[in-house]
Amino acid sequence: MKDNKFTIPSDNIKLEYDLKENKPKYMDHIYESFIKTCKTTSSKKIPNKIELFTFSETSLQVIIKQEHYKVTLENLIDYYISTEEYEKCNKLNKIIAIVDSDSTTSS
Repeated sequence: MKDNKFTIPSDNIKLEYDLKENKPKYMDHIYESFIKTCKTTSSKKIPNKIELFTFSETSLQVIIKQEHYKVTLENLIDYYISTEEYEKCNKLNKIIAIVDSDSTTSS
């Protein structure tokens, strides 16, 4: 999913400012990353991780491991409820069902 990542500031002060100023952009990017991942994989198998961001001027990346998908998705749902974007919440709940299904079949 390298094409779905984007670069974020590596400086802590710039990053903190950028996160505050662009929270909707970040949340939408994470949402779209999950949507794209679920569309490009089979309905019963999801990848071990999703690469989301790279830090500028470094080779460091921000990834979400599969064991953290559900809590990340739940946080996205909370955010989208607060912004009253219920269609996105519905899609996220469907992805949670896929994550739950995948975790029970791989246990």
